[in-house]
Amino acid sequence: MVYILDLEGTILAEKDFEPISMERSESNWIHYKMAGTTFKGYGGVQNLNELLIVFKNRVESLEYRQVQIETNRLIIRDICRSDWESIHTYTSLPEVTRHIAWGPNTEEATKAYIEQVLASQQEQPRQDYELAFV
Repeated sequence: MVYILDLEGTILAEKDFEPISMERSESNWIHYKMAGTTFKGYGGVQNLNELLIVFKNRVESLEYRQVQIETNRLIIRDICRSDWESIHTYTSLPEVTRHIAWGPNTEEATKAYIEQVLASQQEQPRQDYELAFV
């Protein structure tokens, strides 16, 4: 089976995807590559879900892990979409935001903040660096 995603007009059209190839059996296999601005995934009949997961993970690693500094005890990295719940944990607390111009945040406000951060990560030249400390 061939699965095609047209990335024309998205920020992913400019990204470099390394081809992947996994052969497990005659009916359980996947391959993918970029052809111009098109992501092409090939796989066994039962492998569509796996192809989509591999694509999603690859996109997240390309798009959201641009800045990363590691020490033995700390990782400082770009914020990614999946961080929203951790960020919301503290941005929703009145005692944390009492002396700050924003907050406490609703879930919608935290998600909107994350989207704003992700958009700023793609600006050229990049001017804002909102980072996660983990």
